[in-house]
Amino acid sequence: MKITIVLVALIAMISVSHSAFASHLALEGRDLDGNPLTFEAVYDAVLDITWLVDANLAASNSFGVSGIDSVGRMNWNTAENFIAAMNADNGGAGYLGVSSWRQTTVSPVAGGSEFDFTRTYDGSSDTGFQISAQVDTFNPKGQSPDFTGAELAYQYFNNLAGIGRCSGVGGKASFGCVHNSVYGIDDATDIANLARFSNIRSGAYWTGQELSLELPSGPFIGAFGFRTTDGSQSLVREGSSLYVWAVASGDVATSAVPVPAAEWLFGSGLLAMTGIKRKVTMGK
Repeated sequence: MKITIVLVALIAMISVSHSAFASHLALEGRDLDGNPLTFEAVYDAVLDITWLVDANLAASNSFGVSGIDSVGRMNWNTAENFIAAMNADNGGAGYLGVSSWRQTTVSPVAGGSEFDFTRTYDGSSDTGFQISAQVDTFNPKGQSPDFTGAELAYQYFNNLAGIGRCSGVGGKASFGCVHNSVYGIDDATDIANLARFSNIRSGAYWTGQELSLELPSGPFIGAFGFRTTDGSQSLVREGSSLYVWAVASGDVATSAVPVPAAEWLFGSGLLAMTGIKRKVTMGK
């Protein structure tokens, strides 16, 4: 019995590690303040963008922009002003020497230029759950694994191993959402990649994709938002208060210090086996 459990655990660990290992190779720390002991940004080789390490910079530095609340949330127009202020910092050199900060982007899951606003639970449209999520037990019918057109969704599901609230088995929204037992950024499982970032909030984040639409409910002016609370992407009216996670296109620095492959694999193996041992013990 013990041998069987160990073999199953090892197979599961190798499967999980293969996918997670790829995400670790894709992320590299970037030193932007001249101190090689700390990283202020992380370059994502898959998306070809640089993430700011601080996922809620506005909570500690408003750059003089008004309209930001005490925890760092703001409406969409204020978010654009905040990004502009970041780029104007340091006499125009930009925050941490980077003047190309922006909000994250969203493009249609199906390609082309038309968004599909049908709310789905399998990542097959541009609003709903599991956009870019891997096909697994939490997303058995995923339709857009590894989709890179929604940057926050990719970060959440692929880099941080976040879990969506809905499993995808419900299909279209009218068929209902089958809830996963765990979900949200607080249950994300890639501990090593999570440790690369700070102040990731459990809540909704703006994207830079502004939209002006005529919906059945009336005119809509706003943007896509992504919720780290449950792994969903939705339309949010521009007056709502959301967080902002700044990124820059391309690689903004060259001081890369990736996690060595052998070291990470060893560490991930230990983490996986620790988790397996804990689950087996708890299940006694």
